[in-house]
Amino acid sequence: MERYPLTGVIIADGRWLSSADDPLPASGPARLETPHLERALVALAPWVAEIVWVAFDPAALLDRDGLIVSDHFQPPGLLSAIHAGLFAARCDHALVISAAMPPPGPVLALLRQAVAPKWDGVLLASSEGAQVLPAAYHKRCLKLLGRQLSDGGRSVTGFLRQLHRHLIPQDLVTLAEAQAAPPKTEE
Repeated sequence: MERYPLTGVIIADGRWLSSADDPLPASGPARLETPHLERALVALAPWVAEIVWVAFDPAALLDRDGLIVSDHFQPPGLLSAIHAGLFAARCDHALVISAAMPPPGPVLALLRQAVAPKWDGVLLASSEGAQVLPAAYHKRCLKLLGRQLSDGGRSVTGFLRQLHRHLIPQDLVTLAEAQAAPPKTEE
């Protein structure tokens, strides 16, 4: 049995994934095509005990294995998708990714290895600060997310500042991404 089992949460639609607070289009996030969903599942499945799919339109995912959930807050956004996934997770920790941009296995391995009960979140460092996805979150984040969402707050940056978090250094992330890159062929 794994030291800290994880639920895998896949945000299964094309919602905007930046940390700025732009309004969501009235039609909701764009539906992703099957190849995006398959790549995300293949990337995440080896690292988790279960899969939770989060979508604006859960009916569009009825052909998927795993639990399918919708956002609990309206309008749906990135924070509400993370909240919905954590709410449905059976494990204390969840590895959350976007189907639009699934990370390579070595990056997921970095996140997986850093998971510990003392952290609310394990995040990747970047030149702009902490990345909200991919990341590992503890269910303790539900209270923070719920409070922010019910108050109308949608600031990803504000949410990340409140977390007791562990940042994986950018140089380690770069190395992991390089491991996953296909070898260059000389022409």
